[in-house]
Amino acid sequence: AMTTFDTNELREELRKAMNDFSAWSGREDQNIEWISQEYLQTIQKYQIKLHEFKASQEALDEKRQTLDLQVQNATRKEQCSQEEAAKLRQELQGMVPQLKTTEREIGEAQNMLDMKRIAVQEATDQERTYTETQQRGIDLFRSRLGLAFERIQDHLRLVFTLVDPRDPTRRFVAAIRVDPEGHYHLRQCEPAVHGMAEPLQQLNATNDLGRFVVTLRGKFAAVVAEET
Repeated sequence: AMTTFDTNELREELRKAMNDFSAWSGREDQNIEWISQEYLQTIQKYQIKLHEFKASQEALDEKRQTLDLQVQNATRKEQCSQEEAAKLRQELQGMVPQLKTTEREIGEAQNMLDMKRIAVQEATDQERTYTETQQRGIDLFRSRLGLAFERIQDHLRLVFTLVDPRDPTRRFVAAIRVDPEGHYHLRQCEPAVHGMAEPLQQLNATNDLGRFVVTLRGKFAAVVAEET
């Protein structure tokens, strides 16, 4: 026997099936859209991460290049420093003979200085001795011969006392000048005496001023004797 289908029931089943398909299709579309969005967000996130990684890589590469340059510069500086150190050592080795020569010259100069110092000290001692001797001679002349020396401009004045027994304080004066050639000249004699040419000639020949003074005092004593 043929089975009879209810058309309305079929329509209702078809409508339900269509609704279920539409609902499933909508859900699938939503799922696909969500998955697509998630995928896009994930791609964007990883693109950002990749960009950051690339930026970090570039920074690291730049830092590595900077470090490489620093290493190269340090190496060159070290090489230069080693070259400079070698050059300085070579110069120092070259200076050793000069230093030894300088030390020897300093030693010789020190020895010469010591010798000069000794010579100066000896000359000073001799000068002091000579000065003391002169002073003793002057004191002797003053005490025993009544002789005093007076320097007036370019003249040396000899003042005698104790010549005249009648007046021991009476002054007998003679002035002597020495020219640039070292010659003695008698410029003053009070009282006047005779016969001084020969004693003056002997003074210029021997430079013996003491003998000249004794002779001159004798001349003054002769004047006193003539007065009496």
